[in-house]
Amino acid sequence: MDWHIALTQPGQDRVACDALRSQRYLVYRPIMFGSVRHGRGRMRSVIKSMFPGYLFVIDEFSRGWEWLRISHGVRFKNSLLMMHGHLATVDSDVMTEIKAEEQRQCTRTINGEKIVVPYKVGDTVRIEEGPFSGLFGEVEKLDDLERICLLLKILGRQSRVYLSHTHLASI
Repeated sequence: MDWHIALTQPGQDRVACDALRSQRYLVYRPIMFGSVRHGRGRMRSVIKSMFPGYLFVIDEFSRGWEWLRISHGVRFKNSLLMMHGHLATVDSDVMTEIKAEEQRQCTRTINGEKIVVPYKVGDTVRIEEGPFSGLFGEVEKLDDLERICLLLKILGRQSRVYLSHTHLASI
């Protein structure tokens, strides 16, 4: 299957990715680490889209692209990239290279030692230790290796919880 390129609204890559996944499209959003300066010159690590404004999408169930056009964060008009009057596609070889580059970007060096970040934004994890043990959450953001922000559904609403990666397990 070929990957198509969905166009997102400015700054809405993560929202569009979540919305398309809930519509049962296969979505790939390559990410990389960056840093931003905030308050009094302090630097903070952030996760950015490798290709802001673009998501790679496959319609696994051949439902068509109508649901894509009405999903949150996706452009309503011209929601898929077109080239020469046809939908633009990406070869699987190119996608393999993009995934390899993303893996290289997800490797950090701390005190001269290479560490691979165990989770990425959007992953579903199970909490193994602490008061929330046994609950499942979605990784919202990675502040650093010791602090991961999760979205948990507690008492019928989404709540943010910050935990260490040592308290989590992948699903």
